[in-house]
Amino acid sequence: MSYGFFLKITLSPYGRFISDESADQVITLPAPIGTIRFRGSPKRTSFTEASALLFSGSGYENREDAEAAGKALKNIVQLASIDNGIAIDAGRDEIRGGPGPAVVDAAAGQGIQLLPDVHGLQVFEETGDPASISLNAHGFAGAPLGSLVNSLVIRSRIIQEVDPKHSLAGQLYGISRFESSQRSRLLTLVTALDVLSEKIIRSGISLEVASEILDIVKTRQRNANQEDHDAQELAQLQSLVSIVGSLKYQSIAASIKRLAQEVDQSSLNTTLSVDEIIGLAYKARNELIHGGETTVNLSQLLVPLERLTAELCAGATLTAKECADILNCSQRTVLRYIEDGRLRAVKRQGRWNIRPDELKLFMASRAP
Repeated sequence: MSYGFFLKITLSPYGRFISDESADQVITLPAPIGTIRFRGSPKRTSFTEASALLFSGSGYENREDAEAAGKALKNIVQLASIDNGIAIDAGRDEIRGGPGPAVVDAAAGQGIQLLPDVHGLQVFEETGDPASISLNAHGFAGAPLGSLVNSLVIRSRIIQEVDPKHSLAGQLYGISRFESSQRSRLLTLVTALDVLSEKIIRSGISLEVASEILDIVKTRQRNANQEDHDAQELAQLQSLVSIVGSLKYQSIAASIKRLAQEVDQSSLNTTLSVDEIIGLAYKARNELIHGGETTVNLSQLLVPLERLTAELCAGATLTAKECADILNCSQRTVLRYIEDGRLRAVKRQGRWNIRPDELKLFMASRAP
């Protein structure tokens, strides 16, 4: 008895992987994933025309191993898509339909195992040649298929558990690429930044002032409770306590600026500084929320904002040693690539840091 998995991801109508290939692609990744196959969906559709990609793994000894492999692959596919600037929707692992029992039984008689249509990850016991139902759509191509393969290889070597905040932010980044409206894209991207933000408590005089105001509001709330005010007034006071309590913390925009301190400015390909991008993004969001329009030039802002959000969602950089393992060469060779400018890297605290997309570009430049 063995187990396998399918992982189905939907591509944005505004982005595709460029390749006339329609045959299954095979790639071997480190444990717990192993050898996987992937193709465009529907079957026999070229990658350029595919509206979805279907990944599959097989031959796992138990359901737990198959599920661990599938979840790890889902993580790296989401990160690899960000590296390539192609939006995906990896789904919520829910059944959306599928063949009826009579069709399933008939297919089983032919040695074919029909499975329900699941958007996301599906783990199953292997009883035949698995097949599932797919969707169809058209769009334009945006990134070479080989670039996706390189990203999967790179990301699989630095497999890490994606925390819920980065997972949700990555999903929001993907959703933003499905939006055709500039305003919708802006609001979705800023929400992704909100998710990544951390609470940073104020200090000095600003913290003292915020604490004093909170004490005043809490005192008035206690007095109102004792004076038996009506429920509506008490509810408003409780809301005010919550709002004033948040004044003890720096703004979300300030938190994001601190988070983005180590982002390589040159990777954003804009004359705007990181602080300017964040400031304009939150200004536009506030104007849109309160008035439906914004004075900010969204055509100028959206591309660098997308790149900044992708940088913050993507997370980890690579060390020279990790690059050497991926390139199957010595660490000294990697350092030589960095020194002669062929591989871009940033040195922090005495250590070279290489972004996954920079290594991906280097690998593409060496391809025959």
